[in-house]
Amino acid sequence: MIVKPRREDREDGGGLFEELVYNYLSSRLNLSKEEILKLAAKKQELANGIPVDILCDNVLSSLEAIVKYLRENKNYSYARIALILRRNPKTLAVSYAVAKRKKPLPFAATVEFSKVRIPFSAFDVPLSILESICSYLKSQGHSNAEIARLLCKDQKTIWTVCKRAEQKLSQKSTTYSGGEESSNHEYY
Repeated sequence: MIVKPRREDREDGGGLFEELVYNYLSSRLNLSKEEILKLAAKKQELANGIPVDILCDNVLSSLEAIVKYLRENKNYSYARIALILRRNPKTLAVSYAVAKRKKPLPFAATVEFSKVRIPFSAFDVPLSILESICSYLKSQGHSNAEIARLLCKDQKTIWTVCKRAEQKLSQKSTTYSGGEESSNHEYY
C-alpha cells in the first residue's frame, strides 16, 4: 500500500527544497532570491514564446505562421491566442484557415529548438505582428541586418517596419502622456 504524504508535509518539503536550491544558486551565482526569481520568470516566458524559425516561411505571413504554430504545435484555443496577440479570435480563425490552405503540413518539431524566441509579452503593444517582433528584437540589441536574416526578409523591409513601429510608439506616448490610455486593441 502506497501512502501519500499529507499536504502539509509536501508543502513543507517543497519549501525546504526551494530554499536549498535558492541557497545553492545564490552562493554559486552571487544572486539574491528576487534576482533568481526574475531570471526564472524571464526564462519561462521565453520558453513559452514564439520560435523565430517559424517566421522564416516565405509562404505564410507572420500572423498566419504564429497562429498555425500556436494552434497545431501548442494546441492553444483561438481565445487564448487572441489574449496573447491582442487580436480578435474571429480574425485568428480566418488566418488559421488561410494558413492551413497555404501550408497543410505542420511545422517540424525542430522549431522547438530555436535559439531565438519572441516572448508573448512582445505583443502587448498596439503594433502589427511584424512591428511587434521587430521592436522586440531591436530592444534585444539585434541590428536590422540580423533581424532580416532571422526573419528571412529584406533588410529594407525591416528598416521600414522598425521605423513605422518607432513612429507609432512615439505618437502613442505623446498622445496618451497625461490621460488614461484607450484599449481599443484588446478583446478580453
